[in-house]
Amino acid sequence: MGINRTLIITSTVNVNSNLTYLVDSRERLKQYLESIVFYLSVNALDQIIICDNSEFDYSKYMPFFDAFSQKNIECLHFKGNKSLIYEKGKGYGEGEIMEYVIKNSKLLRSQSAFFKVTGRLVVKNIDKIIEKSDIKLNYFQMAGSNPFRNLKALDTRFYQCTLSTFSQIFIEEYKSVDDINNN
Repeated sequence: MGINRTLIITSTVNVNSNLTYLVDSRERLKQYLESIVFYLSVNALDQIIICDNSEFDYSKYMPFFDAFSQKNIECLHFKGNKSLIYEKGKGYGEGEIMEYVIKNSKLLRSQSAFFKVTGRLVVKNIDKIIEKSDIKLNYFQMAGSNPFRNLKALDTRFYQCTLSTFSQIFIEEYKSVDDINNN
């Protein structure tokens, strides 16, 4: 397994959840592109995988991305299960994206771990986080400001996980997510 620092960026340009505040696809795309350009400038990252579950294809932006960075970039897209995402919420959609990436990414196959970030989120100190992280460990934050509210919930906006842990434990956990009912 490789030791490249890989970042997975999840995306939904064309909204498919009823719990989404920003629904304008043009503004969402603008924010995703700004975020991607930021991550392309992070020296601590070696490669980036962008995956969209609303069938938006970022590969048409590859010349633009290549102008900013020499990183390996992989663009994936598919049609997520819109009715289940609408019924269960954004957490379900995020999990569906991650399962798709794990099963279809060529860049990830040779890695032992990865970082994952929700696409419009910019983690300004990600370079320092990467430098201090151990590639053999998993780093998650409990969800919510009250850690006793739901001890089983993890905040999936940004984390690091080994590929083996994700594949063995988390790959299908999204199927039990129900954001509508706080589960």
